[in-house]
Amino acid sequence: MPQLRLLDILEPKVLVWRQIIWPERKAAWLYSVIGAVLGTFSHLVTVLLRAVHPRWLLFFFGLGVIGVVPCHRRVRKALRDFSDDGTQDAKVDAAVQCGPCTVFRFCLFSFLAVLLLAETSAGQLSTEAIAERLRSMNSKLDDISSGVAKVDSKLQGIKKETSDDPRKELANRGVLWTVDAFFDAIRRGDDATVKLFLAGRMTTDSPDSQGRPLPVILALNTSNAAAMLDLLVGAGLDVNHPYEVAGALHQQRMTLLSRAIEKGSTPLVEALIKRHADANSPIQTFGAMGLTRDTYPLASAIYWKQWDIAQLLLEAGADPAAGDYAAYRQARALREKFNADADIGRRLDALTERLRPRGTAAARVEGELRLQDIEQKLNQAALAALRTPPGGTERRRLDAEYDRLQIERTKLRNDLNEIRK
Repeated sequence: MPQLRLLDILEPKVLVWRQIIWPERKAAWLYSVIGAVLGTFSHLVTVLLRAVHPRWLLFFFGLGVIGVVPCHRRVRKALRDFSDDGTQDAKVDAAVQCGPCTVFRFCLFSFLAVLLLAETSAGQLSTEAIAERLRSMNSKLDDISSGVAKVDSKLQGIKKETSDDPRKELANRGVLWTVDAFFDAIRRGDDATVKLFLAGRMTTDSPDSQGRPLPVILALNTSNAAAMLDLLVGAGLDVNHPYEVAGALHQQRMTLLSRAIEKGSTPLVEALIKRHADANSPIQTFGAMGLTRDTYPLASAIYWKQWDIAQLLLEAGADPAAGDYAAYRQARALREKFNADADIGRRLDALTERLRPRGTAAARVEGELRLQDIEQKLNQAALAALRTPPGGTERRRLDAEYDRLQIERTKLRNDLNEIRK
């Protein structure tokens, strides 16, 4: 019994349908010509109507579907007799030359031609429409530009109004009567605008819209902070007035001097000293994690590593004993953990020596600093002992060190009590 192969089943069908779609005849080119003519006609209709109406595509596609359905029975008949090699070509030719098949091929080529040319035409029309719209917009923009130029030329010829009222004069200059505008003029060093605000009695106590008070703004001036301070003081500003600023946990007091020290504005500090800013009164500054730190101007300058400002404060008469020698204590703490180049180290050593207490206060302050150091070492030894297994050599050494520090702490406390008497 002969084996039935898949190729034996598929080959007749593929051959017949290939002949239906594209017959191997000399007249096959006629269908292409007809399709091209119809496509050209559709292109002309598209140009006239500005778009392809869907009825054209549906018309040709529908005729193709209707035309191919009746020939299905003829194709099936040709396939049933396809096993006869002698009549193969004749039967295939009869199957593909039926009227419905001819209509199908004609409509198929027409549909494809119309679809291709219609898409090309629509794209060209869209591009032309966009280009025309852009040309129209460009002409309108030219008209607007010429109109703006005319208005600008007329405004240049109009003399601006001047007024004796500072607020009206600021309005004539396009400056709003706000704290933000006032502080911005101070920051930029615009003395003319600042004078107008001060003449109009603009407040200096209120912060701007970002919550920044006057000390913050004045310290941001890097051009003429001293001149701005002179204008403000001339208008009645108190250089020692405290301002409220948001802190990490609660409100923090800030002065012009404290902020100038934090910012490192040496010219502003010098101007404040000339205006009799208090260099010995307690101030607040920002400590670790933004927490408020109670200190004094000289100690704050050392804390922020502003050596020139610290020197300037000392020359202006700042008292090293302020805050129970807070500046000296800060310098000692900084020197123990400060790793810098030799020049900065020498400057810090010289400053520390200048701040060193004298007389009976020297023994007390040195004893208190030594006691703080012993307290710190005791805590370190205790923590190290907790991490060390008991009974070992290292544990015995730590226990002995802890006992020695306790004895020294007790002795220092007794000595300090005698000194304080």
